[in-house]
Amino acid sequence: MKLAAIKIGTGRLNQDRARDNTIMILAALLLSVLTSILFYLQALGYNGGYPSDLPAHISQAMYIQNYSIVFILMKWVFTWTHFLIYSMGLLQGLTVGAAMICTTLVIEQLFDLDKYISMAISFCLLFLTNIYVPYLFPRYYKGSIISQPWHNITYNSMRPIAVLTMLTFAYLHEIYKKEKRIAWNYWIMTCLLLVLATMVKPNFLMGFAPGLLVFLLIDFFGKRNTFKNEFLLGCVALPAIAVLPIQAKLLFNEANGIMFAPSLFFFDDGPVIFIMKFVTALPLPIMVYVYNRHRLVNGAGVAAWGYVWSVLEGMFIMEDGDRKTHGNFLWGLEIMGYILFMYVYSMFLRDFKEYRNGTVEKTGKRKAYFIVGFILAALHVITGFRYFVWVCHGYHFYV
Repeated sequence: MKLAAIKIGTGRLNQDRARDNTIMILAALLLSVLTSILFYLQALGYNGGYPSDLPAHISQAMYIQNYSIVFILMKWVFTWTHFLIYSMGLLQGLTVGAAMICTTLVIEQLFDLDKYISMAISFCLLFLTNIYVPYLFPRYYKGSIISQPWHNITYNSMRPIAVLTMLTFAYLHEIYKKEKRIAWNYWIMTCLLLVLATMVKPNFLMGFAPGLLVFLLIDFFGKRNTFKNEFLLGCVALPAIAVLPIQAKLLFNEANGIMFAPSLFFFDDGPVIFIMKFVTALPLPIMVYVYNRHRLVNGAGVAAWGYVWSVLEGMFIMEDGDRKTHGNFLWGLEIMGYILFMYVYSMFLRDFKEYRNGTVEKTGKRKAYFIVGFILAALHVITGFRYFVWVCHGYHFYV
């Protein structure tokens, strides 16, 4: 009887899991199709509106030697569909659906949250922006340091791979920290995903690698692990770093390059906008990280340091020449901002789950923490939806 009960319970659990995964996939496919309409209109430049990078990327994929493997995929799909413009919109829509699935799975695995809560977090992250503040920071994307773009297929393609990299790295880092060894299966998976993400777009690596270096230096000077393990863990990024010179050769020539100077994207708008960039983006992450400062596991610390380095890169590195105003060194802070908030939202809801279940004492400070946290999270989401509606109306994305 007990064996039969176990089999029935296991069978029901498997059925529930299959049902939940099916719902997640169908929701992601629906999201892909719906957003593909927006991307199709962008590819057409419909009615003189819907500006984006997609028309230029289609042309680049078809006729120019490229730094990203996404352009190879675009060329193959475009040719295979006999130059059907909608195929490009659908391809970009599928990258959005893939980001939702990958982020849901990562949150569920790392924070043991319910599937549907994980899906809700993942969905909201797609619309992540700085908080809109009238007069002081009346912006959605321009000048933002976390906002997610709706106009760039290479970024959208990099995002799900970057998220999966954080999952395998979280497992690798936890074993390195707790068992004082390198788990080679996770090392190889992290290495391969880093290479793949970099071949799509290099900006995730440019935040992740310095963030990892900071943690390795802390471990080294704090003598928290062996030098061998620290060295091997750092080597996980080397194959991906080797891709960067190849991409630089394809991107830069005599007419353009890289310059180290205060970025016009940070310092040309005056002190109020400069300060508000941070005020409208970082209170929630700072609050959640301080609250969870004694249990920043699953790679949360590397995500935070990676974001810090990405912001510094955006502030002091630019391209020169004809690409000076393209803002390509800002993609790092956007992808690391996405990953940072993936940790922030997940840790915050984990904290609330513990508070509601009575796992932690219900003090006034904790109550204030959750009230302020939910208000800030709601403002980020509301602003993000308003920005998405703006883009869907065909207005310029750079506002």
